[in-house]
Amino acid sequence: MINYQFLIIIYIYMKTQSKRKNNNKTKKNNKYSWKSLQKTNCMFVNKIKVNKHNIKLKKIALEEAIIWPGQENDVNEHSPLEYLIKSGKGYDKTNKLLDITGIRLNEMNKNNIQYQILSYTATGIQGLKYVTNNTNGPNGQVKKAIEVNNYMYNQIKENPTRFKAFATLPMSSPKQAVKELERCVKDLGMVGVLLNGNDTVYRKGKKLLNKMLFYDTPEYDIFWQKLVDLDVPLYIHPRVYGSPSESVPDKYFSILYNKYPQLPGSAWGFSIYVAQHILRLILSGVFDRFPKLKLILGHMGEILPWWADRFDHRLCIYKNELNQINKNVLKNNKLKDFKIPKLTLREYLKQNIYVTTSGWFSDNALKYVIDVMGIDRVLFSIDYPYEEQKIASDWIDNVDLPLEQKEKIAYKNAAKLLKIKM
Repeated sequence: MINYQFLIIIYIYMKTQSKRKNNNKTKKNNKYSWKSLQKTNCMFVNKIKVNKHNIKLKKIALEEAIIWPGQENDVNEHSPLEYLIKSGKGYDKTNKLLDITGIRLNEMNKNNIQYQILSYTATGIQGLKYVTNNTNGPNGQVKKAIEVNNYMYNQIKENPTRFKAFATLPMSSPKQAVKELERCVKDLGMVGVLLNGNDTVYRKGKKLLNKMLFYDTPEYDIFWQKLVDLDVPLYIHPRVYGSPSESVPDKYFSILYNKYPQLPGSAWGFSIYVAQHILRLILSGVFDRFPKLKLILGHMGEILPWWADRFDHRLCIYKNELNQINKNVLKNNKLKDFKIPKLTLREYLKQNIYVTTSGWFSDNALKYVIDVMGIDRVLFSIDYPYEEQKIASDWIDNVDLPLEQKEKIAYKNAAKLLKIKM
């Protein structure tokens, strides 16, 4: 006679063992190490099953780099590891940066990328050398900006349904920057601006080490106003500091990074430099004076979404403390500029700032940014050719989000922001 109770016990035991094996396999697959990362194109692949929609989304990619011919000789800084790799094994980034309608466009077609918004890779115009005749000082930057914007326009005008461009501007001269901005938008059809961090400061044709030109001073108000009038966004991209001991933003960072060239680049320093720049704009009141200003930040917001609660918490405490201190005391202690902005960092992130996924293809990071900023503030980007189009595209196609949200990130938000008809 069959003992059904015994069979049920055996069945439950077998299922339990099978589940344990699968859990062990998942744990093994989820191991986080250099070896496991290298096997997956440096992507940490979570083995949790997600609801795949099995479609290739339409995509607009916003942080996609090119160079003008000879750019590596025109600028002062470029990353030794990320800019000029020529191994002869398919990693020639210089050729990929020069290319537009070859490998780049072929990969766009394979991954359903409808548009790439092209811009000049760091450091670009912001790190231009002023060392030769006729290029000394700000006038040389103005001349070069016009030249390379024209080059960009001529490169993409035959493919207006696949490529758009962000202008580059000579920010050492705010008036000239405004003039070139208007020309690029109205005459060349560019959809915004991309600046590579802050500008280098020169005196008599020589670079001043440890001096930096930010855009938080009053003379740049005409620039912010023009962006609002034209209703185009500004993308602030990190600046490259390829020589830590010589050209890092200040003496502290120079000392900190001198023996560690891994730090000033994309693994860490990029986000720190941009985040500080944005906080300077906030504290100087730029967004309060121009509440309709639109900025874009790459790499999931350059740490600002993660730091917002801490920043707002501490500034709230400062605000309470400032109310107890006499203004004359502040002035006498050289703290007269210790002001608190009208809004919190979280509010500025939701009101004035968009972020892209460039170079950061993480489900958890994406979901956190959406929680902080809202789904309408997140834009797909790749960071090509420093990142692979297929990896970025496969990720957004299969990320564990509702299809409606994925479509907003992949192309709908960008199309609305940049006024692109799809």
